[in-house]
Amino acid sequence: MLQQGQAVSVNYSITLDNELTYFSTWKGGSPAQMTIGDGSILPSFERELVSMNPGERKSFRLEPSEAFGEYDPNGIIELSAADVPRANELPVGKIVEFETTEGKAKAKVMSVDDVVVRLDLNHELAGQALNIEIELL
Repeated sequence: MLQQGQAVSVNYSITLDNELTYFSTWKGGSPAQMTIGDGSILPSFERELVSMNPGERKSFRLEPSEAFGEYDPNGIIELSAADVPRANELPVGKIVEFETTEGKAKAKVMSVDDVVVRLDLNHELAGQALNIEIELL
């Protein structure tokens, strides 16, 4: 069993219910390096990982509540375009990163016009179940 603070190397993929592969280290990437207990891994993902032995491969599913939460319609905010520097350059449909008083944040740019910038603060996988396949190297 893996221990707190232990660094591990894994291959994994995340597939959504529509069968779209969201991410995969097997498709041209390198294995991922993770450290058990450092807070960088979803707790539900880590719980599955720590039960594995080197060389083992398994699949599991994380419901939205175990992953990035349910989609929250209140996570869409509207800002005055005049208050957003270079608002007209924001890439509609893309994720942008910005500074807040609490640190860095990410949002999807929903729309931009001369008056309003609409941002979606939900994680891009909010409301999605994740089908995960993982191999502990």
